[in-house]
Amino acid sequence: MLTKEGVAYQVYYPVWTDFGAPQDYHHSRSELKRQFFACRESCHNLRDGKLYACFRSSHGSALGLVPCEKDEYVDLLNNTTKQNRKELRRLIWRRKPLAACQYCLRGTDKNVGIVRGKQLEKQS
Repeated sequence: MLTKEGVAYQVYYPVWTDFGAPQDYHHSRSELKRQFFACRESCHNLRDGKLYACFRSSHGSALGLVPCEKDEYVDLLNNTTKQNRKELRRLIWRRKPLAACQYCLRGTDKNVGIVRGKQLEKQS
């Protein structure tokens, strides 16, 4: 439909991902580091004028389910342009796992892929 209407689009993920329930998975420090770098995708999320490194961090903290540290987002509305540039670079090039990583399975061996749009069989 989008192609027919001349709308440009891209599909990034052929498979949906189950990130697991937002609970503490007690990953070790080495597991967290491996997980963070395996997950490290462009999943930055803008919410309430703040740019977060991860949507689990953004939405999970808003719901009170996941901790979020001050250095894990940039408050775009309360910084100067110069501060925002500096903070955005820091966030984008971050090499330290987020607090939210402890509450997520993305980037781990326990991460489950889900085929998108698959129709269930009608049960008799």
